[in-house]
Amino acid sequence: MSTPTGSSSNQVAPSSSLQPKRWPLWRGLLLQWGVVALVAASLLGYKAAAEALDSDVLLSVGIATAIIGIAGTVALVIAGLASDPKQAASMVMAGMLVRLFVPLASLLLVAKRWPELEVAGFREQMLILYLAALVVETYAAIRVTGMPPPRFASK
Repeated sequence: MSTPTGSSSNQVAPSSSLQPKRWPLWRGLLLQWGVVALVAASLLGYKAAAEALDSDVLLSVGIATAIIGIAGTVALVIAGLASDPKQAASMVMAGMLVRLFVPLASLLLVAKRWPELEVAGFREQMLILYLAALVVETYAAIRVTGMPPPRFASK
């Protein structure tokens, strides 16, 4: 059955309550850097409790924090470049590539160039920071792009 405007009466307009509110980019970056700093402080506290802190441990945590934070920032900025929700998934995936390969390349570089950082636990610190920041950065990227929630088929 048609209405006077020619549209079908059984079509339902999409509900705006299902669309998440899009975050400003600064909010996602603030959340991400806050978590990275918190995890880095926890790593330093753990190392201080386990053994005396030396300059290699401080340098190792600092470099790992900077690498993970910068990779996540670049990934989140790439995700924030999505102008509409149709581009959002592609931009989040492009950001994830940066998020994966920058820390991976830095692990290979540090292992070759600075073996004293490897002894100080650089690899483990990178892994812990990466996993913590990955969860937060993925959540922030979804909120920054305004991607709609997934729809699951009902039976």
